[in-house]
Amino acid sequence: MKAKKKKKNGFTLIELIVVIAILGILAAILIPSFIGIMGNATKTANLTNARLVYTAAMTYITSTGAGAGQVLDEIYSSASAEDSDVIEGVRKLLGSDMAEPFKFEVSNGVVVSASYGSGDNEQTYAP
Repeated sequence: MKAKKKKKNGFTLIELIVVIAILGILAAILIPSFIGIMGNATKTANLTNARLVYTAAMTYITSTGAGAGQVLDEIYSSASAEDSDVIEGVRKLLGSDMAEPFKFEVSNGVVVSASYGSGDNEQTYAP
């Protein structure tokens, strides 16, 4: 009688180890770049929000005449202990979506720059 050949079912241990090693190498390469992409996205969003703060501050100061008859030279910050009328007016224009602290600098009645975010992700917009 002829000996029956045994059919090979499944993968060998070596094949499984090679696949796991390849997946590990791919993960080691892709995860840090994905984290970098997320950090860049946060900075871009904060720069966009800084532009919104700048526009809202300019709109508020122009439309209400804040500083009319006086020269405003101040840095306004939403994180300060006491909020001024200007900060409250800008907050109303921005709405409730601005969770991070923002600030803007006014010189001679004109908004010079605006910043949004905190720490390493803080972005400044100065046209």
